[in-house]
Amino acid sequence: MHSEAAANDADLAATLRNTIRESRLAASTGVSLVEAASGRSLFAYRDQELFSPASNVKILTAHALLKALGPGFRIRSSAHGHVHKQRIEGGLFFASEGDPSLDTEDFLSLGSTLRQLGITDIDRLILDQSYFDSETLPPAFDQQPNEDAAFRAPVGAVSVNANAYGIRITPSSTLEQQPKVQVSIPGYLRISNQLVSSPGKSANITSKQHACGNYLCLQLTGKVGTHASEQILRRRINHPGLAAGWTLIESLRQLGICVKHPIPLFGTRPSDPHSLGEKLGAALDFALSAWQRQQQFHC
Repeated sequence: MHSEAAANDADLAATLRNTIRESRLAASTGVSLVEAASGRSLFAYRDQELFSPASNVKILTAHALLKALGPGFRIRSSAHGHVHKQRIEGGLFFASEGDPSLDTEDFLSLGSTLRQLGITDIDRLILDQSYFDSETLPPAFDQQPNEDAAFRAPVGAVSVNANAYGIRITPSSTLEQQPKVQVSIPGYLRISNQLVSSPGKSANITSKQHACGNYLCLQLTGKVGTHASEQILRRRINHPGLAAGWTLIESLRQLGICVKHPIPLFGTRPSDPHSLGEKLGAALDFALSAWQRQQQFHC
């Protein structure tokens, strides 16, 4: 029996070595295969070296969350402020424990609640990011500093729309006019539209972005055919708090609530905050399942 098991182990190891070699990933791959029942090592290849875990890290993160917080934990987001007549004075504070499911609809719902309270003016918006630390990017993200894809979005205690934004590019009907560009966070984006119209149905678009103060500067170059289909792009934002703040200000504006100070601010909510509304996210076990499906879709 022992000799048969050893032969099987040897065959398995040979098969795995050939698979790794033929995949052309040998230089960037580490493998450790362990028998679950006994803990016996069945195969090891560069298993003591450090590699970037990439998307696999979500498995460990989910396990740590469930163990530390429990499957019934619900992430809380809340708004606070003092109302005087029809005005919030001293700031509308918005805080979150890092709910990644927050979206524009949640901000519109908050705005509707404020309108029902008769509020039409807010002196300033203050976002409380203190539930997380200041690190918004995971380790190894600096290996691809120019990658702006939405799946590489940063993290923050207050985040919205998965920390990504949409770009809608509508072709022009004539060569003389530029394609039209719309973005999902208009206050946050400063757009340099250098797209030109061209004959035909093809579209070749390049986007570059960089932080510019309280905004994100976006440059679009390339050609869009006058008979091309509408182009939809999704890109990562670089500052979760600013993106969330601009989205909330725009949502309030749509509902007739004016924020006097035009730029989101950051601070910690008072120790005795007056609650103006809150959202409890889905139970953690359900939320993790939903987020996993989204990640599979995006990737």
